[in-house]
Amino acid sequence: MQTISLKERVLAIDNLHLQPLVWNGQETGKCVITDGQVFYGVSSPRYSPVSHRKVLTQVMEFLPAGQVDHIYTEGHNLARVVMNIKLPKVYDLAGEKIETYINLRNSLDGSWTIGMVVSPINVVCRNTFVLSLKEAYIDISRKHTRLGVSRFLHQDVKLVEQVYNAMEGQLDV
Repeated sequence: MQTISLKERVLAIDNLHLQPLVWNGQETGKCVITDGQVFYGVSSPRYSPVSHRKVLTQVMEFLPAGQVDHIYTEGHNLARVVMNIKLPKVYDLAGEKIETYINLRNSLDGSWTIGMVVSPINVVCRNTFVLSLKEAYIDISRKHTRLGVSRFLHQDVKLVEQVYNAMEGQLDV
């Protein structure tokens, strides 16, 4: 029997869409976030769901040498995910080795923004997630609206190319 890894399960979520939420035969003005089989959350009709795989794929276009080091999940049905991409370059600061991670966050339940945090923190739990935000070199986030998701995927993600330059500057300071 083959076991499906957490990464495979997270990246298999696809075909996300909104369905109107109906209660007692009437539309509520809210929507259910689903892939047709799994319920992820309830949101406003402005919410624009995007799969974890799409977020990762867009970022990896600019990080061909990066590797997904760890995936941290929260919530119901893998709805909230932080995907840690370990950058290959290790910095030496006064004899201390500093690794850099791009922590991609995405939610399918409307509770988090879509975002990217460049940090020396590898997110493995809620505490390190909060710490990565506090220690961030770069923190970019957008609301899950059609415009916010589009800006993140097509404009903000390109900033990943500038991560190494930003890191060099930060470490020089």
